[in-house]
Amino acid sequence: MTSLLILCLSLSGTLDGIAAIVGDTPILRSDVSAYLEESGMLEAGDAPDSSLFEEGLQALVNERILVEAARQVGYYPAETTIAELVDARVVEMRSGFEDEQAFTEALAEAGLTLQALQERLSDVLGDRRAAQDFVQSHVSLGSLPADPVSYLEGNGEYLESQLMPRHLGWILLPVVPSGPDAAEALALLASLRERIAAGESFEDLAREYSDDPGSAGSGGQLGYFAPGDMTAAFEWALQTLRPGQLSQPFLSPYGAHLARLDSGAPGDTMSASHILLRLDTTPGDLAVAMAMADSVADLISSGRYDFADAAAIFSRDAGTASRGGDLGMVLVRRVMPEAAAAIAELDPGETGRAVAVQEGTGVALFSILGGEAEIDWRGYDGAWLQELVTSIEYEKQVDALVDSLRTSFPVVRR
Repeated sequence: MTSLLILCLSLSGTLDGIAAIVGDTPILRSDVSAYLEESGMLEAGDAPDSSLFEEGLQALVNERILVEAARQVGYYPAETTIAELVDARVVEMRSGFEDEQAFTEALAEAGLTLQALQERLSDVLGDRRAAQDFVQSHVSLGSLPADPVSYLEGNGEYLESQLMPRHLGWILLPVVPSGPDAAEALALLASLRERIAAGESFEDLAREYSDDPGSAGSGGQLGYFAPGDMTAAFEWALQTLRPGQLSQPFLSPYGAHLARLDSGAPGDTMSASHILLRLDTTPGDLAVAMAMADSVADLISSGRYDFADAAAIFSRDAGTASRGGDLGMVLVRRVMPEAAAAIAELDPGETGRAVAVQEGTGVALFSILGGEAEIDWRGYDGAWLQELVTSIEYEKQVDALVDSLRTSFPVVRR
């Protein structure tokens, strides 16, 4: 289900508690949760902690102030514009479902018709366009600093909100399929491995058995890839192989694999081939991985292992396990926004609880490995730095605009 549909479905519920009132418009607690889910800061169905809830509420309050200001001076979009926005978004929503029936069933489950959804979207998208148009008419970036590094170093608060830099370590566990189908797939691949060892062609068997449409036709060849390009479970299975060797059958979030390292070595550019038997993971598989990760967190908190030792033993990220899970400096909000809320709660040296990452294909434990994060900007592209400066300067001016409007549109917190 697409994130904006989640947002609209939440609006169809009953009054669930008012978190704030801006002017005469209430902001419900469910509005805050829906905003956090849509922004990728909260998993669907989870309850936000107090600091994350406050972050989401403040963002909605600011947006509402801009909407009220836009309405007051006539910046609200025309009905034809809103209709175009709604039609485009409905098409986008439909594309997130397997077919029209699945889309209709999702609406029915929430007690909505297509017409009701369109009405909800009209409110949401109309308000957003009004706020955007109002901001664009009042914010002018003008000339930007010639030295982006000095500017960034002098705007730590906004750098935190845009990037959230942290020296991170992680312990990564893949979410893999389970059950009888997975066992049967592994058994079939074990038999294919024996046939290849007896002299049959890997390429011929890949063409016959593999479910990977991108490689089956070429005999399973995946071509060249760098560390981190493949799923962690796949790279982990290759790390002990020499060119020409076959892996044992193994599971990844995409199914069961039999892999062959064709050239290269772990930690460097490699080429490989595989036979994939496609299997889908389930919410139960994710729950199993979360429980396993939390059990590792318990071993760390009890003092049985320190974080580095636990990473070496339990993590399945071939690139970091051998160095104690050390990811180096990570710009969290850009690289892994789904984990930002959990990481923000951690103190240096503390290990958090399990977090779903990589679109639910993995589960990670995070630890802050250093104190205050210092970024070496020399390794970053100049155009990207200038883009970051532009983004921060825009955010600063929007904040100043909202602050100037607060006396006109009082906010009551509940």
